[in-house]
Amino acid sequence: MYEKIQNDEVKHNIPEHLSKKEIEFLMNQAVLIIKFLDRCNNEEK
Repeated sequence: MYEKIQNDEVKHNIPEHLSKKEIEFLMNQAVLIIKFLDRCNNEEK
């Protein structure tokens, strides 16, 4: 669900039906995923 909302709504449209808190949640999830991937990448080196 995260991926669908992120791709269909947040990246390409200004979502009118999502609240500010929902958008903040999605942005925070994106940051956590990026940090996790970066950490995993650094551990492999």
